[in-house]
Amino acid sequence: AAAGGKPALVGCAGGVWRGMCSSGSNGSSGVNKRLDEVVKLGIPKQLEDLVKLDLLEKENPGRVLQIWMEYHKDKDGAVGGVMSRPEYDTFKFRSGKAPMCLIPVFKGEGHFVVIAQAQSAEAQLGGSIAFLVAHLDDYRANPTLAQPYLSLTVYTEILESKELALVRGEFDIGRLDKGEASLLLSDVVRSYVNTEFFRHVNVLNSRPAEFEWEKELALFKEQRAQEPIKVTADEALKEGGVKTE
Repeated sequence: AAAGGKPALVGCAGGVWRGMCSSGSNGSSGVNKRLDEVVKLGIPKQLEDLVKLDLLEKENPGRVLQIWMEYHKDKDGAVGGVMSRPEYDTFKFRSGKAPMCLIPVFKGEGHFVVIAQAQSAEAQLGGSIAFLVAHLDDYRANPTLAQPYLSLTVYTEILESKELALVRGEFDIGRLDKGEASLLLSDVVRSYVNTEFFRHVNVLNSRPAEFEWEKELALFKEQRAQEPIKVTADEALKEGGVKTE
């Protein structure tokens, strides 16, 4: 493990994550963006910059969910989701315990791998949880310069009053389309809320030498076969927010 208890990220040729080269070429990586563009995507917005909180507080939870999903429906470069209070509590506890997870992004017949990492307490927005998601190859090359494909923020301003946490993902439209970003947002949440998925995440963080990527990849493939991409408010309402089980 590297300093700070984080697993060492080594090249595709060997190491604890042997065999994790991207499959196919559609997810080609490259750290080629200007730093200010990277930083801009990586800094989450305050919830009050997105919605009128005083008006949102007047709505019931079902209506809040609908408003949030409709708001993101046609937004370029942004997707939304919702967690219930129990889901949020689980997500917060587990992401604090195991701050990194790996997720495949499927493109055609192939896939590439991204790493999602919870940000330090100093980077959080007043109690909100923030994640940055980058291409694993970029992160291996230089963690500090790896450009985020997606930045995820979990807002807790209405958690006490509505028993809901609002989730927002801002993504690089040159790297992901809206459907991929929506699915990636759900996969980050699922990785911590779903116990079967979190079992792999926990091993990755606490016992990286025992981590078996192929088993986690198979789990994602099984999940993908069962669940279509959901990006509309109506579909999200039917599922009660972010589908995680």
